[in-house]
Amino acid sequence: MTERYVRPYVGPESTEHRGVCLYAPNPGESICAVDATRHVLVDSPTYGPVGLASCGDHVAIARATGRVLGEHPFAGVCGLPSTRWSTEGCDLDASGVEPGRG
Repeated sequence: MTERYVRPYVGPESTEHRGVCLYAPNPGESICAVDATRHVLVDSPTYGPVGLASCGDHVAIARATGRVLGEHPFAGVCGLPSTRWSTEGCDLDASGVEPGRG
C-alpha cells in the first residue's frame, strides 16, 4: 500500500464557527469536525497570522503550517467573529471597531 503524503497548508478563511477541528487532508475535502481542543496561532506564509482550530490528533499538523506564534486551549468564543487572540484564550472584542478599520 502506498502512503499518501499530506503537505501541511492553511486553506482559505473558513465560515465554520463551531468548535471543531478544521483539518482537511486536501483542499475541498471534508474537515475532521471532531471537537477542537487546541487553538494555534501560526504565521502562515500565504495569509499571515492565522488561528487554527485543532483536535489532539491534528494539532501537530496545525503547528507545522507556519511559525507558531501562540497556542491555548480551544474553548468559549475561540474562532467566532469579533474575538481577539490572547495567550490565555480568545476574548470578545468590545471595541466597536470593525477589523481592519481601526
